[in-house]
Amino acid sequence: ADNGLTVSMYENGALSGTPSKTYTITSLDKVSESGVGSISITGTLTFPILGWHNFTCEFAQTSLAMVWVDGHMVCTDAKHYQDWRDPKQLRGEIDNPIMVREKKDLAFRVHLYRNSSIPASTATTFSMKWSLNGSSSITSIPLSAMTTEMSPSEQEREALQKEVQRGWGNWNQHSILDIVKLPDSAVLTTMLCNKNDDCITDTRIELDRGNDCYVRVGMYAGDQSYTQFYFGQSKTVSGNVSVEYTSTETNDLTMLITPQTVEQGHKIRIAGRFAWWRSGEYTIVSGNEVTFQGTGFDKFTMYIQGNTTINGNFIDISLDNGPITISTLKSTTVQSARSDLTAAHETRMNYLRTTFKDRAEVALAIEASAMWNLVYVPLENGPLFPVSRSWNFVHDAATTDFDYVIFDWDNLFASLLGALTNKKLGYSNFIQVMKSKTADGFVPNFAAGGMKSQ
Repeated sequence: ADNGLTVSMYENGALSGTPSKTYTITSLDKVSESGVGSISITGTLTFPILGWHNFTCEFAQTSLAMVWVDGHMVCTDAKHYQDWRDPKQLRGEIDNPIMVREKKDLAFRVHLYRNSSIPASTATTFSMKWSLNGSSSITSIPLSAMTTEMSPSEQEREALQKEVQRGWGNWNQHSILDIVKLPDSAVLTTMLCNKNDDCITDTRIELDRGNDCYVRVGMYAGDQSYTQFYFGQSKTVSGNVSVEYTSTETNDLTMLITPQTVEQGHKIRIAGRFAWWRSGEYTIVSGNEVTFQGTGFDKFTMYIQGNTTINGNFIDISLDNGPITISTLKSTTVQSARSDLTAAHETRMNYLRTTFKDRAEVALAIEASAMWNLVYVPLENGPLFPVSRSWNFVHDAATTDFDYVIFDWDNLFASLLGALTNKKLGYSNFIQVMKSKTADGFVPNFAAGGMKSQ
């Protein structure tokens, strides 16, 4: 590898796929790019001496930005917080400074997501300097300390975690009513409303008390080919529905929503958006058709079968006539959806029976227990299995898209459970837990968005 660091530019807003341009930089005093969706800077930093080292970073025209040294988040633009302009927002708990004890060659990653609201000609910029071993002198990082490649193990990690950041799933921790497509970050939200427009707009597995609705989850396949859950029965919405969907390797989605016990006038209300400040265009074409197009990604269409009404930015779908379908396949009907879902369910059960024999039902439960906690958030380098969707330590998060927390003990067990049927997701989770280590080098009690128990 050569001296310098590798800059990769992506036309899309998710650091996904093949970069549109890759080149080497010889200084971090200022990196400036315009007209792109996202930028990564990767390589290895070699520290000339051991000890505590501090970093100073500046960002401009980013919607979200993070810098990691050996997994330590040493800098961020803090856009995942409500008051990101306040330097006290991070409360001194990010890993800056970090302790370099023995290993001097450390993996270096920068993720810059461009602010899509600015003109294409306006540059997104980043700069970084360091001060070594407690020195008050802030200096430029010399070219001799930079290497364009990460270690082979870090490259393997990067490839693995990018591979598993894709497909349809309940990726958003805050609500299982958000069905999210990665890497596009398109979100389809399925709400349940009564005739008075009282709605269940979001929910999680644990929220079955007070004003929250009840949730009962079913199978969540480790390959994300089939998912099913029930929700309903809040204080204001008496209905209860089953939601199940199947997705393919080509990212086709077929969803069937079946009323269980609902009163006349109940409806499913759908909404579309893009998560984590990522840009895109959601369009209601008609009551039976919507489109999504994330920045730099192909447009895709979702077709709705049912009695629909456009209601501002929502589409309401009546449940008075029974089940409804939402699919990327125009030809989908209730009958074909039920057939596809039955086949996907049976295919997964056959896999579990073949693999685990008379313990297939146990494997089904273990798989679901891990997968229902599978989430993605760009503050981490890959997907993970949090302890609970209701636990969040990103205090004053800018939006609920950034809710999550890693707990070391629990999450390590989750790696074991998740790897039973999807080793790559288990590895991704395990890596993120270990890389949540504190500036002093131990795995913390909790870590979330740069904040952790130090």
